Amino acid sequence: MKYFLYLCSKILQPILTILIIVQYLDIMDERERLIEIMKSQELNSKQLSLELGVSAGTISNILGGRNKPSLEFLQNVANHFPFISPAWLFLGFGEKYIEGYIPGSSEAGNTLFSQVEPATSAKNESPIESRVTNDAVVSVAVQPTSVRTIQKIVIFYSDGTFEER
Repeated sequence: MKYFLYLCSKILQPILTILIIVQYLDIMDERERLIEIMKSQELNSKQLSLELGVSAGTISNILGGRNKPSLEFLQNVANHFPFISPAWLFLGFGEKYIEGYIPGSSEAGNTLFSQVEPATSAKNESPIESRVTNDAVVSVAVQPTSVRTIQKIVIFYSDGTFEER
């Protein structure tokens, strides 16, 4: 009996230590992180279930603590909210948002440089125009009407210096 109690104390002591450390660090579990995402994106459980393509019961079971989210479910969340840091989502470590994301928008592409217009807007324009003449296809290069060229590039280094090219 003494050996059994000794063995139990040796096994349970590290487990209790880990539980105390986790409680002290106050690391969010997956359910709490999912609730945090729902709050930040202003979604209720029904809207989240529609967004992720899962049943409302799945969301309800996770939020109620009856089930833990599966790896597949968390991957689905990561795919639908690419601005959420995977390390934070899966493990609870690090920052909630990926670097460069500006909180306050539900758009996945809302990053530091997303507001910058592209150098050329070639949405439906093709630089090559094809014409059919006498059953032969002739391709002619078309010069865009407004061409923008790069005038200067400045590279800034972390030590405070810069270089113009």
